[in-house]
This record gives sequence, C-alpha cells and structure tokens, in this order.
Amino acid sequence: MNVNITKDKIVNENENITNDIEKKLSSILDVAKELIGTRTLFISRTGNHMFSVLKVLNQNGSTIEEGTTLTIEHSV
Repeated sequence: MNVNITKDKIVNENENITNDIEKKLSSILDVAKELIGTRTLFISRTGNHMFSVLKVLNQNGSTIEEGTTLTIEHSV
C-alpha cells in the first residue's frame, strides 16, 4: 500500500474540519436565537475540570468571549 501523507495535507484537512465545525456551531446559534430570542447565546464544553467557550453569538448582551477557558470552579 502506497500512502503519501504530507504535513501540508494534514494541516489543510485539519483546517477544513475546523471551518466545518465553526459553520455548524454558527448555524446552531442562529437557530437557537430564532427560537429563544435572546441577545447572547454561546456553546461551551466542560472537560478535565475546565470550562471552555467554543462559539458566541452576542448582540450587545454579555461580555463572554470565544476561546475563554476557566477552571470549573471559576466558571460558576
């Protein structure tokens, strides 16, 4: 079997996956905004005792920012 994988190919594939996830998260927030009708919505995750904000839809609401990562204790 001839497998030709380059670093650039892996990086490009990772970027494509990241862009796809970003688009899907944005779509989820858009639908949620239509259903809920609030100024700020966000998608987050918890793991390894950390709270991370993945995506934010903010229309003059909260000051929460994408990429914010806090320990679980500081997130509540």
